[in-house]
Amino acid sequence: MISKTFRYRADFFFLLFFTFAAAIVGDNATEALILSQYSSAQISKMFSVNAIILFLFSLFSMGIVDRFNRAKLYQAFIVLYGIVIVGAWIAAQNALSWIYLPLFSIAYSGKIFSFFFVWTMANDITDARQGLRDFPIIASGGTLGAILTTFLIPTVVSAVSTSQLLLIWLLPLICAFFIAGSIRKRYASSFTRVHVGKRSIAISPKTLGENLLVLAKEPLLRGMAITYFLIFFLLFNQQFLFYSVVKEKLWNADDISRFLGYFTGISMSVTFVIQLFIAAPVTRKLGVIRTLYLLPVAMTIAFVSIFIGGISWTWAFFYVVILGVVLRIAFFDSFFSPSYQNFFSSLPAHLRGNSKLAIDGIVKPVAMIGSTLWIAFIPQTFWSRLVLCFAAVYALVTVIRLKKRYISTLVKYLTGYRNNSAMSISQEAHLFNTREGLEQLEKVLREGIYEIQRFAVDLCVTIDSPKSIALLINRFYERNGEIQAYVTTVISKSNQPEVVPFLYDVLRLTPHPRVVANTIWSLGEMGHADTQRVIPYLKSETPRIRGNAIVVLAKRGDLSSDEQELLIRAMLFHPNENIRAAGLWAASQVEITRELRADILQFWKTSHLKIVRNIFLWRQYLAAINAMGDQMMLEKLTRFYGELDELKQQVFREGLIKFGRTHGVESLVLLENSVEGAVQGAVVEAIAESEAQLSPDQIERVTLFAEKEYERAVEAFDMITSLHLETDPLLTLLRDTIREQELFLHLKNLFYLALLLDRSGKLRNVQTNFIHDDGTLYPQVVEIFDTIRSNRVNQLLVAYSEIGRVPRRKLPRPVLLRHCKVSGSKLVRDIVQYLQEKNHE
Repeated sequence: MISKTFRYRADFFFLLFFTFAAAIVGDNATEALILSQYSSAQISKMFSVNAIILFLFSLFSMGIVDRFNRAKLYQAFIVLYGIVIVGAWIAAQNALSWIYLPLFSIAYSGKIFSFFFVWTMANDITDARQGLRDFPIIASGGTLGAILTTFLIPTVVSAVSTSQLLLIWLLPLICAFFIAGSIRKRYASSFTRVHVGKRSIAISPKTLGENLLVLAKEPLLRGMAITYFLIFFLLFNQQFLFYSVVKEKLWNADDISRFLGYFTGISMSVTFVIQLFIAAPVTRKLGVIRTLYLLPVAMTIAFVSIFIGGISWTWAFFYVVILGVVLRIAFFDSFFSPSYQNFFSSLPAHLRGNSKLAIDGIVKPVAMIGSTLWIAFIPQTFWSRLVLCFAAVYALVTVIRLKKRYISTLVKYLTGYRNNSAMSISQEAHLFNTREGLEQLEKVLREGIYEIQRFAVDLCVTIDSPKSIALLINRFYERNGEIQAYVTTVISKSNQPEVVPFLYDVLRLTPHPRVVANTIWSLGEMGHADTQRVIPYLKSETPRIRGNAIVVLAKRGDLSSDEQELLIRAMLFHPNENIRAAGLWAASQVEITRELRADILQFWKTSHLKIVRNIFLWRQYLAAINAMGDQMMLEKLTRFYGELDELKQQVFREGLIKFGRTHGVESLVLLENSVEGAVQGAVVEAIAESEAQLSPDQIERVTLFAEKEYERAVEAFDMITSLHLETDPLLTLLRDTIREQELFLHLKNLFYLALLLDRSGKLRNVQTNFIHDDGTLYPQVVEIFDTIRSNRVNQLLVAYSEIGRVPRRKLPRPVLLRHCKVSGSKLVRDIVQYLQEKNHE
């Protein structure tokens, strides 16, 4: 059975094979024809024509490229391209040599747009991480097509004239047409999913401005645009020098065509070897952004060599120029081009097409025009060569600066522009503080669903005007108990004088226990709690009411420490577990005396099993421990972590975070030193949330823990592989649980370890949006780790993303069960225990 990855690679390998073959035939034919009739200076002038055609075609395409099926567009483009080539061949047969000039520009623009369509289609189907593996292999298909084509051209030219190459040019285009059609059908969902929106191809200054504004607003795209401009400015200058030395040594069209064929074949062979054996591992090792560094380095070497040697027309200078071009071609096609194309896989699909067109269709033409003006008006002197050397170095600097922008952009896309688009509640309140706005809020409070009503309540309190508060007070008793309870909670933030009388009316009239409890609390928060009115609630059988009454009176100083202790003790040892939980909460809100501390510790001794089993007791006992600041007791609680269900583990992690924020991260660091296993990850998460600075010894310990977590993740993948073919329902459940819980646990631990060591501050922005439901990282998150691989933990996370892509070993059953018994997932341990008991029976 052919895998999806292999089929994807094969499809685009052969599509790029024929696309490159067509480009090579077109370049060779048009270059040879134009050089046989004109000087090399004419080619430099044609750069400007190429730029104008590319610019106009890009502007037109911006209106459609992100709104239609790109595979269909590519097929339509090939048909149009073929018609133009046939027309040019007819003109050439009639000795209309002027056709060579526009044909040169058509060949160049057609080549650029063919590459654009092929790579953007590839972006639509895969992501940036998969592209690191696939794109160098796909690019080697283009190189192979170029090699075979260039070595065939001299043979073909020996048999037919150069102008007949125009008909041969059509053959690879026809093959590309049919392969694109196959890809369109096979991956139809990928193209349908991303190409949505208003189907308008109207071009106007407004729409063009909107498209170009995307490039201007995005720092990452701006940085890439600058890099691209410098690269192609240098490239065209180097290419002009290449044409000049070729023209100086060779004269007629057939000699030039043969040389260009052999030269392209050799340079492409070097490129193919690099792509086949070097590019993929280097790209995976360096990552997308660092791989982009290699081309500016190669071009710097080439221009420094020309600068040192000086312009001359000797054979030595000829070979220096030729070797520099070979180096540039090899590094451009092997490293820069695949990484540049893969770079766009990290961008949202609706920006991908226009972003590429803006860079390829606007920035590149500007570079072409700039290089044309430079060649035409700046003589080849010591200073001009020095400027080109500096431009090459600056291109490297701009690529290095892309690293920070790349991370920031990925974070922004992962967080869905929340930081840029969210409107604060105060801004919303300002909009509603009008007669029409208040009428709308009144309608929502009367007819809206609960979540919308809550938002309306928040707006009314934030506005805090007599009219907005009156909206909450009027018809209060007509609303349901949930919204009444919410109103009595948040209305305490108001400064309107009618709020306190309103709350006392509620306390007197409402029978709803939660509303009463919240009202008592709000009166206490406002400093208007009347002691005589609150004291009767100390005997309430409703846990929340009694707890709130104790805390409110204690904070007012109406209860002595002995009275507080007696009241809370009575709640702690009450038969009703909800009252016990309320007693723990009350203990966490008042000053902890020695007697109260003893009561809380005694409660653990007598009821620890119930505390561990009851989510409310567990939550409030953690709150009480936090109030006491008892690290030894917290360490005792960690011993039960492995026995907790997922919800209680989450509550425990939240409790650890609060403990660290209340008593300092040092307390958590000490705790982390004394625990092992799954609970260590919970402690690390709490430390990471505190944004603590670690000592070198602590960093080393965190790194060692990350190594263990990575090893456990590898074990988990081996366990899944070992259960892959099992059909028994329990073993299938075990396999799925390992995938959904065990892997998630280790991935989350690794992420928080990376967060703990992160100095860039970027990871914290994506910590709530970094993982798929199946326990794998989002490709953009892996890209962030890969780009800021400043520590071993980040490298382990990148390696983690690759675990599932390589064959895993199958564990013997005893080894599998032994791993499951020490799993960080309670459900995995329970399933294995049940299986063993069942087999024992």
